[in-house]
Amino acid sequence: MADDFSIDIVSGIDHNELVNAIDRVRADFLNTYHLGSNTQIDLNPDKSITITTNNKNSIKEICDSFESHLNKDGNSVTINNIASSETGIGGEVKHIINIIKGFTKDIADTIVEDIKDLKLEVETSINNNQVRVTGKNQTDIDNVINMINNNKNKYNTPIQITNSK
Repeated sequence: MADDFSIDIVSGIDHNELVNAIDRVRADFLNTYHLGSNTQIDLNPDKSITITTNNKNSIKEICDSFESHLNKDGNSVTINNIASSETGIGGEVKHIINIIKGFTKDIADTIVEDIKDLKLEVETSINNNQVRVTGKNQTDIDNVINMINNNKNKYNTPIQITNSK
């Protein structure tokens, strides 16, 4: 059997980009007089981000800055699934931002339909929140990559092409 060409279309954020965005937000806000040392921004092992501060209005400013820094890196602001805020002792506000990992079923289905609309000789499958595309012709795979790159805004989630073979 001839070698097939394949790609995986995935959604996520690079760990280093996430750390860099957090560091830039800290530099922007934690050293300013209106947030000061009462504010913490922590990256959790599950790649969620915990913001703890004494000022609920600061949460929105920090989230807006975080999204802005991620946009500069070519990521979509929609990677942030903002979880609920909790008010703790002494008015402390704790806010968790969950980083979305993988596509929703609707987005994966839309990507598959868009690939089918190209009428290329490729096969698609959805596995583990990613879309795998295989074909016998590298040109067809390249056309899929171009379509994905040209339509990234349509999917409203960060998209990467990995495992290109």
